[in-house]
Amino acid sequence: MLNVVELALNLWKHPHSRALLLCFLAPIFALFFYLAGVSSVDVDRANVCAPLLKDHRRLETQITELEALVASLKLNQCEGCAENAEQACVERLEAQLTKIKELRCKVCSLSVLP
Repeated sequence: MLNVVELALNLWKHPHSRALLLCFLAPIFALFFYLAGVSSVDVDRANVCAPLLKDHRRLETQITELEALVASLKLNQCEGCAENAEQACVERLEAQLTKIKELRCKVCSLSVLP
């Protein structure tokens, strides 16, 4: 039967095993020290987050105002586009009517000649 202590000592004497053991133990030590540091400091989250929450509320208010402004500008632009489209339609209709009148005159003048 192998003695666990002798096995551990033989493992520790090998040069590569020391590096491997230290590599495997380093994250455990880092986690231990991190948790010890976090638990030793008592921080009130309200004091830390209060300025951020204040800025967050201010930015939410600004976003709401800007969304309302954009919606009103879109509505005004759509109304302006409708007026422009109506005016363009009236102008096209007048141009077509004048063209029809010209063509009627030509037809009448051609029918009178023979």
